[in-house]
Amino acid sequence: VAAAMALPLGGQVSPQAVRTADEMEPLLKSLSTYEFGQSREAQAQFTQLVQDSLANPALLKRIEARLLAFLQSDATAAGKQFALRELGLIGTEASVPALAPMLLQPATSEMARFALGRIPGPVTDQALRNALAKATGSVRIGIVGSLGQRRDVKAVPALTALASSNEVPAAEAAL
Repeated sequence: VAAAMALPLGGQVSPQAVRTADEMEPLLKSLSTYEFGQSREAQAQFTQLVQDSLANPALLKRIEARLLAFLQSDATAAGKQFALRELGLIGTEASVPALAPMLLQPATSEMARFALGRIPGPVTDQALRNALAKATGSVRIGIVGSLGQRRDVKAVPALTALASSNEVPAAEAAL
């Protein structure tokens, strides 16, 4: 798996790509069982790995893809929160389809909004608008806040309707 992740589109393997792919899997394995209060060494190493890869867009795509797969695993909530923080730094529109369903889950909504909030573009805005229509309670209020931070003009009709709804906390947030 690590060797396949290291192959760029042209088939050439850069030494850094191999090093990074080889380092990524053991770190992700450690992060999959991470719980708050434990050593954050694997997190620090993974963050450094990402920082060392910032000048290599192809490698960042591979890291992004691996983090998205990690989110679909049975990793701990704390491990997934770390992955979402990293996606907040390097995520692209390719992350939106995986992150959008997480907006509706109370356990992951906040960190999914954190990651999505840093991914520019209309695809992200649309995902937030779609989630607003389905969300309830505090999750809906958080999505309202994210739409406001993004200054999404296309969300105004939905926010206007929400502002006049009987759902007082969400109406106040929309206002």
